[in-house]
Amino acid sequence: MDESRNLVLCHHCDQLVSRSTRNRHENKRNREEVLRKSCQKSESSDTTDSDSEGRQHIDTTTADPQNCSPNQNEDTASKDTNEDFMESDGACSVDDNHLNDSNEFATDDDSGEEVWNDLVLKDLINDIENPRPLPAKEDDKHIVHSLLFWLLYFLLIWQTSCYISDNGMAWLLKFLSSWFKLLGVIVPSDTLAQIVTAFPGTLYMLRQFFHFDRDNFDKFVVCSKCHSLYEYNECLKTVNNRKVGRKCSGVRYSRGKRVECGAELVYKVQLSNGESCFYPTHYYCFNSIINSLEKLLGKKGFAEKCEEWRSRDIPVDKMVDVYDGKIWKDFLTFDGKDFLNSFRNYGFMLNFDFFQPMKRRKDYSVGVFYLVLLNLPRAERFKWENVIIIGIVPSLSKEPKDLNPFLKPAVKELQCLWKGIRLNSALSRFPLTFRAAVLAVSCDIPAARKLGGFKSHSAQRGCSRCLKFFPGGFGVKRDYSGFDRDKWEPRRNNKHRRLAKKIASIKAQSRRDHFCRDHGITHYSILLDLEYFDAIRFFTIDPMHNLFLGTAKAMFKIWVNNGMSSKDLQKIEDRIKTMEIPNDLGRLPANISANHGSYTAEQWKNWTLLYSLFCLKDILSDKEFKCWQSFGLACKYICQGVISEADLHIADGLFVKFCTEVETIYGKEAIKPNMHLHCHLKDILIDHGPVLSFWCFSFERYNGILGSIPTNKRSVELQLMRRFQLSRFFDGKTLPTLFKDELFHLYTLKNNDTSYEWLENSTWTERYALHNLAVASPIPSGNVWRNECGIFRPSNYKLSCLDKDDATLLLTVYNLMYRDITCTLKDLSQLIEKFGRITIGTTAFGSKMETRSIRSAMVLASWHSSDGTINFFSYPWYSEILFQPHYKRRRKAHSTYICLYEVVQRTGQL
Repeated sequence: MDESRNLVLCHHCDQLVSRSTRNRHENKRNREEVLRKSCQKSESSDTTDSDSEGRQHIDTTTADPQNCSPNQNEDTASKDTNEDFMESDGACSVDDNHLNDSNEFATDDDSGEEVWNDLVLKDLINDIENPRPLPAKEDDKHIVHSLLFWLLYFLLIWQTSCYISDNGMAWLLKFLSSWFKLLGVIVPSDTLAQIVTAFPGTLYMLRQFFHFDRDNFDKFVVCSKCHSLYEYNECLKTVNNRKVGRKCSGVRYSRGKRVECGAELVYKVQLSNGESCFYPTHYYCFNSIINSLEKLLGKKGFAEKCEEWRSRDIPVDKMVDVYDGKIWKDFLTFDGKDFLNSFRNYGFMLNFDFFQPMKRRKDYSVGVFYLVLLNLPRAERFKWENVIIIGIVPSLSKEPKDLNPFLKPAVKELQCLWKGIRLNSALSRFPLTFRAAVLAVSCDIPAARKLGGFKSHSAQRGCSRCLKFFPGGFGVKRDYSGFDRDKWEPRRNNKHRRLAKKIASIKAQSRRDHFCRDHGITHYSILLDLEYFDAIRFFTIDPMHNLFLGTAKAMFKIWVNNGMSSKDLQKIEDRIKTMEIPNDLGRLPANISANHGSYTAEQWKNWTLLYSLFCLKDILSDKEFKCWQSFGLACKYICQGVISEADLHIADGLFVKFCTEVETIYGKEAIKPNMHLHCHLKDILIDHGPVLSFWCFSFERYNGILGSIPTNKRSVELQLMRRFQLSRFFDGKTLPTLFKDELFHLYTLKNNDTSYEWLENSTWTERYALHNLAVASPIPSGNVWRNECGIFRPSNYKLSCLDKDDATLLLTVYNLMYRDITCTLKDLSQLIEKFGRITIGTTAFGSKMETRSIRSAMVLASWHSSDGTINFFSYPWYSEILFQPHYKRRRKAHSTYICLYEVVQRTGQL
């Protein structure tokens, strides 16, 4: 039965309600109207009688009924008034029994009038004219809440995006609260009055409005000496009815004796109200992995994106992502049971890095554990909104030797995820079972050594991939030379686990140090508690630190120290200025002689891949230049987004050649630990896929995001984690539908370029097909050129015409591209649309037709011959114009014209 048939329209609520609700509201309004008219009539009658008798006016509510002689009309009016008032729902209505027993009223048996000694007529009229309000309209409540929600939501996004401090936000809220109150006085409005009442004037009330808990993470007290973790309650004890702070109970062994740490965990502070409390010396903020994963899975479409990797279709000999690495393939099944082969099973990559959150303090650094979900497409994987921050390590007097205490809570949750845990998600209304495992650890060398329990790179066994012995010792520089890889004994996971467990049983410090030195390990890593974890293969070698911040920077320093003159440096600067680099790549800083020491990783990458071979020609000797050329070419091969097995072997050979030539030209002293690690990069890529899948550029960007957050320089790690929780609150918040169309588009600062939208929404197959057009030989033909997906041109253009010679050349190109269609000059339209730039995928190409895009007008390409083959060598050319020709004939299967974006090149080689 339809329930709406029993609903009627209420004129007060202006909506359909039940009949009983409508009748109750109508009766209340009618009673109030009768009562108001009766009181006004009573007041007028009393004033007339008083004036006619020439006596001073006496308030009828205070008069004694026995001394008054009212007439019959007054008696009747008074009775009517009292009866109406008793029937009303006002605060003063009473029933007959209560009226007879109450001491507040005196009743005359003859007249039946009441005497209210504590009221005056003015107060009674105010009660009548301002009765108790009826329930507020639901529509008004919804409108007020939505308006207030969008305003406060914008303020929070603005604070986060523009890096506004909490003090600045509190100041703004206080001002807006006062301003709204003044506006409510000047502009009378029920809706505005409700907004003024509900507007939060403090940050605390703002969080209460959204039900946002900024401390939705675990806080541990950290010992400043041994780095043990404690709950806050464990750091306090009661002595003589007074609370005092405990000391650290961590144990270490010195000369065979058991020694307690005894460091202070908390210190006493005096509050502004005179009370005292204990504050931790250091905080470690831990964010639950399980809760974070559940929040991500609650986002619409997130879980579906994690399964897109299953539908990829790539050539057998190509590696495109981490899914093409051997580790991912090994974990499709584990111990004979499906893992990654099953849906809702995920792989993580772990990163740890220290960074300095204060620009002018080099002695203060915090460490952050990051976790990214490898199942996501690479275009989504490293986005800030999809990263998980596990924990933030506080700034200590010295960096911890191992990170086991900080990883212990995370490892417990990872063990649960490996077994499987039921989580809420957008896939179903009911909890589903999800599993996850850490399959890669990518960070710089010092952090990798701390996480894995290996000796540092300056030790005798300083490599985490092999057991090569590096001679040297105290006062003698370590020798890292020698690149005969057949003599390098590889490390094995089983042996490493066995040796790491044995360390704990060695109590004597001297024996322990000797044991660790011989085997190149320092401690048992808590990551080994994960039964599936491979301590050797899971640790990558980050190309960003290894190639660019490592070897590229070291080689430039060697050249400067070996006598590169100021004239040579000036010549390099002049050559850099003459190079036209696309806008999205960026230029190197001027004055390279003074600034090369402060280059970022991105700038060293650009120097190595783009600038160096051109700038160093005829400045270095022929041997030195060929040596560096081997390194530059190896980096170009290995930094490809799609790399073949043949390219990987070529890059590996070039790295070995470079290292041996450096040893020959500059001596053994020039060999660095990073150069030894170059020879292990091939194995890393075989296990983890192309370098774009695991290098640390994205994690360095995360450090920049956290470092730009304003803090008060105290308990920085706590403030950073709170701000991170705020950013995650935005991702999971359900937004009201009211006013969403008008306001939501103003709440984001995202790039509106359609090419980035295409990158997010396109499949891997579409992106790979577009990439393959630039390198395929011979030129592919057929439908691949009819698909304009991923090609974006500007809306403004100029109309022009082709002459007969240009049309003939264009026809030749068409016949190569569309071999399944016979084209003639009659089929071509001489009308073309010229424009200055075009975007293919996410890469912008310019032309000399548009001045702003001239830096993107140069194209390095291998040009095709008349037979369709592509020359091996690449040549740079400038794009004169970009145009879109028209084709008169329509295809049978499609109603649209065949379109092609052509680049007309300047004749002659640059």
